Amino acid sequence: MRRRITLVLAAAVAAVTALTVAPPPGSAATVYTYFGQAGGTQIQALGTLIRSDLTAEAHLLGNKIPASASNPTAGVNVPALARVGAITTNVDSAHGDAGDTITSKAEIANVSLLNGVIRAQALTTSATATHDGDELSGSGDTRVVGLKVGSIKVPIDVAPNTTIKVGNLAEVVINEQKTTRVGDKIIQDGSALKVTLLRPRGKAPVGATITVNPVRAAWGPSIPPKSPALGGNAFGALAKVKVTSVEAVSGPVAYTQLPPFGTYGQALVNSTARFSLPGVLRVGAVESISQATSVPLTADVSNSNEVARLNLLNGVISASAIKVVAHANLDAEGVVTVDGHMDTVHLKIGGNTIPIDVAPNTTIEIPNVLKVVINEQIVSPDGRRIDVTGLHITLLKPAGDLGVGADIRVASATSLIY
Repeated sequence: MRRRITLVLAAAVAAVTALTVAPPPGSAATVYTYFGQAGGTQIQALGTLIRSDLTAEAHLLGNKIPASASNPTAGVNVPALARVGAITTNVDSAHGDAGDTITSKAEIANVSLLNGVIRAQALTTSATATHDGDELSGSGDTRVVGLKVGSIKVPIDVAPNTTIKVGNLAEVVINEQKTTRVGDKIIQDGSALKVTLLRPRGKAPVGATITVNPVRAAWGPSIPPKSPALGGNAFGALAKVKVTSVEAVSGPVAYTQLPPFGTYGQALVNSTARFSLPGVLRVGAVESISQATSVPLTADVSNSNEVARLNLLNGVISASAIKVVAHANLDAEGVVTVDGHMDTVHLKIGGNTIPIDVAPNTTIEIPNVLKVVINEQIVSPDGRRIDVTGLHITLLKPAGDLGVGADIRVASATSLIY
């Protein structure tokens, strides 16, 4: 399947992506909304369980000025990859002479990456997006203290997007900055360090990334007045387990996040040709679709995911295809209804063929191997949200890097109307 990636893989990042969906021609935004996010570290190695999601995350979404959010963390340690000291993150909105601003800032102390190959006494990174009427602008900066990359000493005011290669071990981007303008939206991204492995290191494969001080600030049109806010997502596979103080996560694969004001009927699609988690999970083509409309008083939301050629635990579970859909609707009388369904082709669990019309929340257990909920459907107490997961698996014995109690989800979708 041709690879089409229209959204990035992070729930918080998806909130920013929501700002980049263009309104229909002729519409006019009356109010602007900001989004700011800051974190200390983020580690990703697709296809493994070496992943630490954004630590010390602080974020802010809205149009209230002034407003602020912060999050301090004592430190983070991911063996062989990253060890850092205290992290402080702040996101602030403010009025200024040049317009209204949203600023995301991260400060981190005592950084050691790749067992000391890269080290710093302190790193401070900021990203600012400014909105003044129709004028939008972005800026960012990183200040370093005592930063050494290999044998190279880096000055305190290092130029944006400076790249250093450490032999055949890693490539390091320092003071990463990127400004993205899409119509009447702006996104300012930055980080102090982005390290990409050029060769495997332990269980971390080539291409694994370590990001220090990822920050983001953005402005975009608000939800039209009286139009309900929406939510939801879809993905193909997710595996997670708690390892000491770090939650190790593989995935989510082919992730889409629904913008809070919908997609104006357009489809947001994220697909990937294949995915493998050694010793645990292998899937072929994966595609997620998010589509929704939100107009005054009514709304309709649909999120779906389809996974092909599934093989879990070396054939304990297999399927030619699994598709799930989560749907929510708000009618003109203010009534929200939700529904979900799953379709399967040749689904087998423990050698047994599962019918295509399996009832929601059917549970099967293979003793001392796994427990699986098929067509899992969970509706929130207020009836405004539904979560649908094709297969929700809990391991009862270790598999690959996953231990007992590990959580695996295949084909998942969520839809809600606030």
